[in-house]
Amino acid sequence: MRDDRIQAMPLSSVLLRSRSLQLALGLVLVGATVAYAAQNLGGATLIGTRLGWWAPAATVPLHVLVSLSPMPSDPIVIANGALYGPWLGALLGWCGWYLAAWIRFGIGRRAGRELPIEQWWRRLPSWLQRLPAGHPGVLILSRYIPGVGGELSTLVPGARGVAPWRFAWCTAIAIAPYALALAVFGTALI
Repeated sequence: MRDDRIQAMPLSSVLLRSRSLQLALGLVLVGATVAYAAQNLGGATLIGTRLGWWAPAATVPLHVLVSLSPMPSDPIVIANGALYGPWLGALLGWCGWYLAAWIRFGIGRRAGRELPIEQWWRRLPSWLQRLPAGHPGVLILSRYIPGVGGELSTLVPGARGVAPWRFAWCTAIAIAPYALALAVFGTALI
């Protein structure tokens, strides 16, 4: 949608017509359903025994879907660490979070074209407007804000037009220590 047409429409119409918002809500519903179904199947341990050698490969798409939902995905990385050791568990967790980050970045990119992001950005406090969305420090450290870090570090850079190569390496670096720490924790639980 063009920015001048967006400004002429009421906010409710803009949000209801946004394909990016519809996609994000759909992924949230799918992720929550998958997380609920996985828990009812017996969690990571039972899934691991049922799928055998395919279990590590199956945890990555499961992790991606749960990461896109409001459900916490940390238990998947902890379980991977407990089942497969710290290195493979961390790698599987990193892959799941990295793929989910790219999906959110793409949704943010589309939202930047569909929604009046610049208009909303100008309404933020001036100190927040001055934070450069594409700065490596902001991209890496914003991921560690409890509760909203995953969304802030993916949707905002996408909507603000951060270069994909910068997003790629900053996200890779930001995810690695957390994935390793949770996988080590899972290994220590055994």
